[in-house]
Amino acid sequence: MSLLPNQLLPPTEPLGTVNGGVVTISKNWWLLFYNIASKTLGDGGIGPDTLQAYFAITQDLIAASTINQFVINGGVSWSRVGTFAFSDFAIGSTQNSLNLFLLGAAQIVHGIKIQHSTAFTGGSITQYTVSVGIPTSVEKYASAFDVFQAPGSLVYQLSSGLQGESTTAATQITVTATSDQNLNTATQGAVTVWALLSTAS
Repeated sequence: MSLLPNQLLPPTEPLGTVNGGVVTISKNWWLLFYNIASKTLGDGGIGPDTLQAYFAITQDLIAASTINQFVINGGVSWSRVGTFAFSDFAIGSTQNSLNLFLLGAAQIVHGIKIQHSTAFTGGSITQYTVSVGIPTSVEKYASAFDVFQAPGSLVYQLSSGLQGESTTAATQITVTATSDQNLNTATQGAVTVWALLSTAS
C-alpha cells in the first residue's frame, strides 16, 4: 500500500524483516514514522519522491555491507574484528604488527574499540600498548592503548572519526603491539578489537 495523507497502516503490516543478521524496516513504516516526525518537527519541504529516493539509497547501503552486522536502513554497527593473545605478538623486538582485517573498497571506519581482558605483563616489561592502523601508519585508526594496566569493565579505548582508504580496492588494517622490552618476554595478555564500519556506495 502507499502512505497517503490521513491513512493508517493496518495491524497486519509487518514492521520489517530480518535476514542474515540484517534488519530492514518496512518502507511503509519508515514513511509513516517520517510523516509523524514531519508533522511534529516539520519536514523542510521534502517531497514524497525524495523520500522514495532516500529509501532506495538506504537499501543499496544494506546490500553493499560486507561484514556480519546489525544494520537498520544503511546504518553502522560494531563488529568484533580480532582477539589476540600475548603469544601472537611474541617476537624478539619491541614492536610487532599483525593483520587485523581487510577494509573493503569504499568502506568507512567510524570508530575502533580496544579492550583487554588480561594485562600484558612478564619479565621486565613496564609498558605495553596496542594500536590500530595501516602498515605505514600504525596508529591511524586508534592510538596506542595501555594494555599493561589492570583490565576492567570500564577500561577500554574508543577512537572515533570518519576515515577511509581506497574506493576501489581492499586495504589491510593492522593491530600493533609495542613494549619497552622485547615482546617475547611477555607471559600473559589478551586483547579484543572492534570496528565500527559502513560502506559508501
